[in-house]
Amino acid sequence: MNFTTGDQGFTIDGMTIDGGRITNGARDITIRNSAFTSHLTINGVINSNILLDHNTHLNINATSGSPPARVHLAYDCGEQHSGVTIRNSLFAYGDADGIQTGCGVNIIGNEFRDIVQNGPNHTDNIQMVGSTGTVIRGNWVHTTTDATTQGISAYDGVTRAVIEDNVVDIHRAWGIELYSDDGSIVRHNTLQYYPPGCYGGAPCGLNTLNRKAVDDAGRNTVVVDNVATEITTANGSTVAERHDNLVRQNVGSGDLQGTPAFVGGTGYDAFRLAAGSAGKNAASDGLDVGIR
Repeated sequence: MNFTTGDQGFTIDGMTIDGGRITNGARDITIRNSAFTSHLTINGVINSNILLDHNTHLNINATSGSPPARVHLAYDCGEQHSGVTIRNSLFAYGDADGIQTGCGVNIIGNEFRDIVQNGPNHTDNIQMVGSTGTVIRGNWVHTTTDATTQGISAYDGVTRAVIEDNVVDIHRAWGIELYSDDGSIVRHNTLQYYPPGCYGGAPCGLNTLNRKAVDDAGRNTVVVDNVATEITTANGSTVAERHDNLVRQNVGSGDLQGTPAFVGGTGYDAFRLAAGSAGKNAASDGLDVGIR
């Protein structure tokens, strides 16, 4: 499957798709209810009105010479937005990243299940690589085994992302990692706690702001209304606003200390706060801390 200049204004529904490319000039395209069996690379599109909806991206690996991610926006578009929305889809199994993007993209209501490192690829569920204006909302990121995977991450800078209402339940210490961030908002996320023994010997469920030595320190980040084990800053990265987070340790000024009680069950909704839980109706907007 390859779409480029002049390819526009159509819908693909219920197909099996062996990956492909969407490049600059393609627009107004919907791909839904379809099964991707290999990588989809998107390159150069701006304000494209491209929708990927209710698809599956299963058992895809990052082999030598292949793209690193199942959906790879392999370009930097500066302050502009790709116009790509990826929603209500399942990314599962294999070691290719779920989504990796250098351009703003909307990632909404997806499930990322058991995407784990099994080779040379540094496996992330969602990775931003210098993107501006990415929206990551309402996703469920989880593994059922104690395996190496990254949650929601940006190791090479990110600008004005909105990361909200996500559940991250993985066995890596850091569920959300933003390096050299500028102006992102991290709110109403739930990061699952596990005792010490996660990657690096730390407990799981950390939200961290950091930087690489060669990059600028993060700044202007807002971190509010989250459930997390701890919120950390390192190497000069700072928060502009932090309050009403429910944390277990190293409580910041304006945060709450306590242990969440979830309603339980299966799926994303299992991580909503139960009646009487710490953080219930205690967020800055009067709703529950963590996912709403």
